[in-house]
Amino acid sequence: MSMMRKIAQIFNKKTVTELAAFCGYSRQGLYDIFINRKSTNGKRLDAVIEKLEMYTESDYQQAVKDAEKVRDERKEFLAKMRKYRQSASEIVGDNS
Repeated sequence: MSMMRKIAQIFNKKTVTELAAFCGYSRQGLYDIFINRKSTNGKRLDAVIEKLEMYTESDYQQAVKDAEKVRDERKEFLAKMRKYRQSASEIVGDNS
């Protein structure tokens, strides 16, 4: 697997093209920034890193929010089982 594909996967992008578009560059442009370091004074690299840092934080916050929602749903389910002493099938409405 190429280095660029590995970088794309780290940031949950399916392809290098998708990662490049997210960063605002062509595939070759992003390659030059990451691999060849042909960017002017490192400003482009800094801009890409900053964008990916913001994405990372946003992605983390969303994952926490999603995990909290799942936790809350599970707690609610268990509280209903405890309070009403009902079977799981009665609570979720599945009689199969």
